[in-house]
Amino acid sequence: MNYVSKLTSVLSDDLAGWHKARLKPTARFVGSLLNGSLLKLTTVNFSDLALALKPGVQASSNYRRIQRFMADFTFDFDAFGQLLLRLLPQKSGFTVSMDRTNWQFGETEINVLMIGVC
Repeated sequence: MNYVSKLTSVLSDDLAGWHKARLKPTARFVGSLLNGSLLKLTTVNFSDLALALKPGVQASSNYRRIQRFMADFTFDFDAFGQLLLRLLPQKSGFTVSMDRTNWQFGETEINVLMIGVC
């Protein structure tokens, strides 16, 4: 899919420290959000994400790709913030809000990051 190459290129400008193996899945996640396939999911279970991530590929391959992407990953909030600012329209009056919360649901840790543009 052509959007993956283009989006990977855009992301690499601001996320220069990221390896291409992280940039491409990020581009696929964003593409899945844009085409609505991730928005239809009611869970972030890797098995369900694997069905939406890269159509035409076996779900087990996507599942393993997601596992590798998430393994030992430290999110660079500063770099991501710079990327968001670069992608925003160059008009004044925008505020970017970010909130991260951790919950525990039984034995399961839930970590949620929300980013909004006001």
